[in-house]
Amino acid sequence: MLFGIEIETVGKTRNEIAQKILKGNRINYVKVKCEKEPEVEYDIVLIGNHTFWKIEDDTSLRYYPREERGEVVSPILDETEIDILKNVVSTMKEIGVKTSKKCGVHVHINAKEATIENMCNLINIMIQEEEKLIEIFQCNKERINKYAKKLNQDFIDAFRKNIPVTKEDLSKLWYSDNSSRKSKDDRYHPSRYRGLNLHSYFFRKSVEFRYFDSSIEPDKIVNYVNYCINIAKKAGIK
Repeated sequence: MLFGIEIETVGKTRNEIAQKILKGNRINYVKVKCEKEPEVEYDIVLIGNHTFWKIEDDTSLRYYPREERGEVVSPILDETEIDILKNVVSTMKEIGVKTSKKCGVHVHINAKEATIENMCNLINIMIQEEEKLIEIFQCNKERINKYAKKLNQDFIDAFRKNIPVTKEDLSKLWYSDNSSRKSKDDRYHPSRYRGLNLHSYFFRKSVEFRYFDSSIEPDKIVNYVNYCINIAKKAGIK
């Protein structure tokens, strides 16, 4: 199963992280400004011939100095590459990267081939598992209430009353308005601030789990990823 991860950090500049995160594996390093968002800078490091890791500015962290806030964004990985993720996180820990109570970890699971049945299965599972997840991983309630909100009860009630049978049905239910087509194209649509973020599914064909507190403990990060992979497999997503 394919996945990606975003790890919010503070305490080290994006340049410091980019220069050292890959140790001897780094063969290329550049600083880039986003074409669509020129105010956002990110650094790219390259493992091998194709695997890019980005270290982006993250304006949502409200951390100063600005240079010492960021988000480490993995490329698309598969389950056989878990050790690469562990090595990157280990290096972050070694060089003194830190997190704050407002920092989170976001796990993306590839859902390009997911059917509407898979997505409904996922929603049903998370209706049951959401509270357990928050308790098991001791997620920061303040961050949950702002950046990784639980599924809205109105959404749950509407979902149970009329189970979506098409992706368009699910889109209308998720965005709860008549402008779902426009909403799907908005990268920063406010509906993304859910622990189970289905806006990501419509925007980039991945399901995003935003519940987790940030960490630079490799085993903890791997536990986050494995939990999400297992949930997705349970829902039938491949």
